[in-house]
Amino acid sequence: MNIGFLVIFYLSLFAAEYYILKRRYLQKEMFFTSLLIFTGLVLSLILNTKKNVPNPHILIEKLFDKLFSLFM
Repeated sequence: MNIGFLVIFYLSLFAAEYYILKRRYLQKEMFFTSLLIFTGLVLSLILNTKKNVPNPHILIEKLFDKLFSLFM
């Protein structure tokens, strides 16, 4: 994905969250959701700049295969 798109998406998500929770005076919830949003932004930027990131579908398939073999 484009880095600019990621930044715009996460900043608009933060602005919407800030607007909704500020109107309802939920300061603690606003802190934790902001922390989660900015953590997602940082992780997305790290994964976007690295070029050798494996396909998540392959990782999920391998995880399901391992879990399936454990329980069957």
